[in-house]
Amino acid sequence: MLPLTLPPHAARRAACLRRTLALAGSAALLVACGGDPEPGGASSGPVTTRTEDSTSTLTMQLRGEFQPEVGAVLKVEQSYRIEDARFLGRIGEAETTGRMSLEATENHLVQYLEGGVREITIGPGGTVTTTRMDGADEVREERESPLEGAVVTAVPDAGGDGFQYRLRSGTQAELPAGFEPADLRADALYTEQWREVGEVWQAPPEAVGQLLGPGFQLDEGDVRLRVKGHTQRGGQPCAEVVADIRVSGAFRSDGAEQEVSLRMEGKLYRSLHHFEDLEAELEGSIEIRESKGDGEVRIEGPITFRRLASYLSDDAEID
Repeated sequence: MLPLTLPPHAARRAACLRRTLALAGSAALLVACGGDPEPGGASSGPVTTRTEDSTSTLTMQLRGEFQPEVGAVLKVEQSYRIEDARFLGRIGEAETTGRMSLEATENHLVQYLEGGVREITIGPGGTVTTTRMDGADEVREERESPLEGAVVTAVPDAGGDGFQYRLRSGTQAELPAGFEPADLRADALYTEQWREVGEVWQAPPEAVGQLLGPGFQLDEGDVRLRVKGHTQRGGQPCAEVVADIRVSGAFRSDGAEQEVSLRMEGKLYRSLHHFEDLEAELEGSIEIRESKGDGEVRIEGPITFRRLASYLSDDAEID
């Protein structure tokens, strides 16, 4: 909570530093918890491309009803990094400035079972936050994902529209609100409509929050996607999709809420066999704001998002 009165100068700097770390800790919860991917361990499925006879235009289906072979294992690694962001804390007329970096990582191992059931093993992940206030020493905080090592079972809903998630018995942690396994995170960016090379469509801003992870509630802005062409990743045919993202909303965790604005551009490589983003790289800027009374905290800086996914043998483990 921001103080209602200003202490003496030295105490004020310490209070601002503590407030900085508290906000950095909230920001660090933005995720609760190389080389080209190689295919394997899953059925190749149909190649979902076609050429229109009248125009000779290549079209591709980016989302559909494809179920990998029972026993197939998909490893998904994704992270985002806020690098050397500018920090500004203001209480009335007094200001405190500094720099902050944050890296959040997730690793999911998804095994496909009978009846559409999925078993998700949560691998190493968490956040590393570095804060350096002007005139103060650098402070580094590492937080492991509370779900590391947990196994989550995803059972399809009766209507086939989603999943019910439950933790394997004996797990101490609880699933965060909005939990979704990493292999489904990108689906909301796409529809089952066939897309021509060069075609542009819009996805809902909520899809970006879903991609980034639990806590993000992004509900305003534009998400423009375009099929640039047909390519290969790890021996699989893929659609190369260009993204232009301008969204805003909130991040919520542990009763706290910050306003968030995101601008990102980059590419996603969507498997035409498995309807899965095998690779993604987005870059841009983020602004995080929180206000209370006459106090305000603002963080502004560059952000990058990266994702790699690959099919493994059915006895694979997360490193």
